[in-house]
Amino acid sequence: MKAIGIDFGTSTSLVAVYEHGMPHPQPDPRSEDPRLPYTPSLVGVAPGEGGERLAVGWDAYPLLEHPQTVREVKLLLGDAGATRPTLFGEPYLPEEVAAVVLRHLCENAGRKLGEPVRDVVLSIPAAFGGAAREALLAAARIAGLNPLRLVNEPTAAALAYAQDRPGTDERVLVFDFGGGTLDVTLLEKAGPRLRVLATGGDRALGGRDFDAVLRELLRERLREAHPDGLDPDPGLDAVLRVQAERAKWSLSNQKTDDATYPVALGYVGMRSGAPVGLRTTLAQRDLAERAAPLLERARACLLRVLDEHHTPPEAVDTVLLVGGTTAVPAVARLLEAIFPGRCHAFNPLTAVAEGAATLAAQELGLVPQARRVEVCDVTGMGLGLRSEDGGTPWYRMLVRPNEPIPLERPRVLDLQLKAAAQAAFELVLYETSDTADAPYDPARHHELTRARSEGEIPASATGSPHRVRAELGYDDSAVITVAARVETGDELRMRKELTKTTQEIERSVGRVAALCGRNGHAAAPAAALPPAAPVPVPAEVSPCEELLERLYLLRAADHTRTVLVSDTLLRRRVDDLLTTARALCDNGTDAQKRALCLDLERMIAELEQLPAPAPA
Repeated sequence: MKAIGIDFGTSTSLVAVYEHGMPHPQPDPRSEDPRLPYTPSLVGVAPGEGGERLAVGWDAYPLLEHPQTVREVKLLLGDAGATRPTLFGEPYLPEEVAAVVLRHLCENAGRKLGEPVRDVVLSIPAAFGGAAREALLAAARIAGLNPLRLVNEPTAAALAYAQDRPGTDERVLVFDFGGGTLDVTLLEKAGPRLRVLATGGDRALGGRDFDAVLRELLRERLREAHPDGLDPDPGLDAVLRVQAERAKWSLSNQKTDDATYPVALGYVGMRSGAPVGLRTTLAQRDLAERAAPLLERARACLLRVLDEHHTPPEAVDTVLLVGGTTAVPAVARLLEAIFPGRCHAFNPLTAVAEGAATLAAQELGLVPQARRVEVCDVTGMGLGLRSEDGGTPWYRMLVRPNEPIPLERPRVLDLQLKAAAQAAFELVLYETSDTADAPYDPARHHELTRARSEGEIPASATGSPHRVRAELGYDDSAVITVAARVETGDELRMRKELTKTTQEIERSVGRVAALCGRNGHAAAPAAALPPAAPVPVPAEVSPCEELLERLYLLRAADHTRTVLVSDTLLRRRVDDLLTTARALCDNGTDAQKRALCLDLERMIAELEQLPAPAPA
């Protein structure tokens, strides 16, 4: 049994598997650059010898600007008003397109692992509400997966960080800036316990907004170079988008303030029937200046989370930079100004998937007790009902944002049916970031779902309307739970409108199977697909992995933790070696692994010689 974590991202996605005591990212076999292990979250329609065919991931990347290429489908999940993506001229639900990406990811991973992938933990932005969470769970089921649970992306990154440091106590802030969303989470790590204190985010702010800034700058330069304008050309957007993305990544990799990116386009369009080009230079300072409003939004989001828990920046011990957008130098400078000397880029592209895989391993009982990390998360949104007070509509809060989950004591409502033999009972639930009752405002209080009773409500023996006891809570995926019973004790079957029925899931499974069949794949669910090329799983761990596991267990021992609390230099040496060892065990050369074994043996011997603590 393999424990699988999936970071399903706006722009890119990644799978990690937990093996031999640690999570391992599974690089996409189509990626030619080992520094880019992820899969583009793209689904498109490509020309083929026998007609059009489905293209997914890197196969769809050349079709980025094609009108039938679906990108950023993650941002459509749970949005009832979103336009349905179209493939082969037919509209599909966002959950169905997301299922195609998830299926593709798990097929690749299953072929490498030599067995089908089924049990998974999926990450999700902390700022996503109940509708998006239910939609992602539905997408996983449509893909043939068994979602063990969801985990908030910054919490997953913090778990990946915490597992390497079982004995440390610190206050950690995760700044997770991805392609389409920003999450900020404040956590407290106390030994083997990781507790979320506050979380917040902006689900409409991400790397794509920095791309848009550079794209608009290129448009300005184009207008300056050709003030009389160009002939209309639908392909211009695609050219500028690609150049903007390349410029952002180039400037981010250069890091220096005086970095530049030369743009030399021989053709951008036509003017009066003649081709024209564009030559210009984009500078690091251009990106920083034009992105200033985006940086201010990110800064405000960060400070809101700290204020929520009344935590000054000085009280944060470590800031983890996660997500590709944290590579933008202006973003790194923003954080360094607030938290000088405490910001660390922690596996920005892989940490979320690694944490999700670690949590999957814990859920499946594959992590030794000595290395388990207890994760205590919170709600990202508040939950309430709408009521009338003297003719004025009010939002009545039931659950505040940042309450611990699972909600072990669900909120209880005493309500009155309208008639003694009422046929159905319905609750209308709202989400908001508000922290108290307030006059109802549709701009802030968003209708989440209606929960309706199914089946007959027993008639009241007294002839008077029943009183109903309704219970609302959250499970550990921050998905809302609803239960209700009448005063006779009879429980009512409640169904949330946003939860897909078995029949709806099965119908979507058929549609996705047929869609994937247009790429020559078998039409079976992803979980049932046999591996295309089985890869034998080693029966024994390597010497490096065996020594690494010994060091992990020794690091977690009570007497070692006691010494390392006071010996910060030794603690840093141990933690740095653990981090280095994880990378070299996966990707190091034979010579590097031999040297690593010696380093691990020396560190193990040093820790084993530590004096035992004096008896109390």
